[in-house]
Amino acid sequence: MINLIIISILGIIISYQDFKNGKIRNKWIILGIIAGLIINYSYFLYDFLNHVFNITILYSFLLNSLITIFLGYLLWHFKFWSAGDGKLFIMFSFLLPLEFYKSFFPSFTIIFNSIVPIGIVLFLMSLNKNNFINSKKDLIKEFNLLNIIESLILIVGFYWGISQTLFFINEVLKYFFVALLVIFLKHKFNKIIYAGIVLVIIRTFFENILSFDFIIQTIIIFVIFHATRSIIIPLTNNQYVKKTKIEKLKPGMYLEKWSSSLNTEDIKELNKKNLKEVNVVETMPFAIYLFIGTLLTIILQTDLLSFLIKFFFS
Repeated sequence: MINLIIISILGIIISYQDFKNGKIRNKWIILGIIAGLIINYSYFLYDFLNHVFNITILYSFLLNSLITIFLGYLLWHFKFWSAGDGKLFIMFSFLLPLEFYKSFFPSFTIIFNSIVPIGIVLFLMSLNKNNFINSKKDLIKEFNLLNIIESLILIVGFYWGISQTLFFINEVLKYFFVALLVIFLKHKFNKIIYAGIVLVIIRTFFENILSFDFIIQTIIIFVIFHATRSIIIPLTNNQYVKKTKIEKLKPGMYLEKWSSSLNTEDIKELNKKNLKEVNVVETMPFAIYLFIGTLLTIILQTDLLSFLIKFFFS
């Protein structure tokens, strides 16, 4: 209960400040991480003194923490979110109640449950955004036979590799992880297809890749891959832009094709150029979505899709 209270208080404060000022203050992040460590350490100490200490949960907590820090950095490196969002993700992960460490990487559920509301919001935004429609056209252009084959090879190959290492997470999260991994690998490495081919060849020695289950599995991951990609690519390519009058520019805003945010001096220079308006990138306040994703993880105790499948089909 105390974990949920702290998550709620910090989540509301940080989400409000991120929405209003576009900033996530380090003092709240540090406070949250320290609180998470103290609370979880207290539970570990209590269990140890009462001779009910579970070493597996401690290992899970440490492993989850290491993977969370690495993944937070990786998503920042690929410009999926800001450094502040990455640190916020780490903070929420440290504040998860210990019962969630029955699985080895519960923090990944936070990402999945955060992506779902983002996807809904971006879909609604796309209904009246010409530039987003144009980005969709670019995605459609890339939906050719060669790209489809390449994506399928990577999905088939890397799913087998991931399933051998991340056997401790459920199938839905495994599918999502593979889709996310293939998106990043295709974006970062031009010759990653060769690694995919090698993994596919290895997989054929261990599994029947022509079975009905294999085909259904591949189709599901392929759909998740393109659905996730349709959300991530416009975000990482700054596809959400709007024309803004010069007099309405504020420090912290991002101009299209600029590598850093505007400051007061930048705005003064733009005013000297007698421009009427410029293209401003609409940044997403990720804090609120990470907050929602964390709450969904705690309330549902699983990812949203698995919960819906179980709710409607169990």
